Amino acid sequence: MSTACRVSELLSLKTAALHISSGTPYVKFDGKGKKQRIVPITDDMAQALNQYLELFHGNDSVPTDWLFYTIHDGLPTPMKPRTFQTLLSKYSATARTQDPSFPDRVHPHMLRRTRATQLYRDGLPFEMVSGILGHEQEETTKIYATPSLEQLRTVMQEGPVKGHDESPRWQKQKDVLAKYFGIK
Repeated sequence: MSTACRVSELLSLKTAALHISSGTPYVKFDGKGKKQRIVPITDDMAQALNQYLELFHGNDSVPTDWLFYTIHDGLPTPMKPRTFQTLLSKYSATARTQDPSFPDRVHPHMLRRTRATQLYRDGLPFEMVSGILGHEQEETTKIYATPSLEQLRTVMQEGPVKGHDESPRWQKQKDVLAKYFGIK
């Protein structure tokens, strides 16, 4: 899901957590320690969730229904993480037939880390990525959101360079330079 939520958060969602018909669609998560956080979603994701609700919940849905469920003994029960992993593996294998560069092993946490990195690389401030992930400490987010090569290059080009206006000390000592680099 584009929210970069934890699998436990995703599988514990009830339909009432979706706010997709208002101006700015969002999902309300109960994170670790029962801390609530609100994560906005794109209009495309809201539309996909609406279609999912129509298909799997129909008109009989009540706000306390599990958003993602399986049927056991004729009753809907929350989907288990293992079932989610099995579905993820199945759809990953299908994706790999279309694109051989798709990873061989995809796990739920990989989706969270990938989304966090994508948000960061797309320019979302680090503090906001941390908030979306529900991290209390920004240090935790650093494990997830890694800068792209282009981001590093840009920072290095735009950053202050000390001593840039100085001339190299070795400029008049070409024989020493040649010795160190094995030219002489």
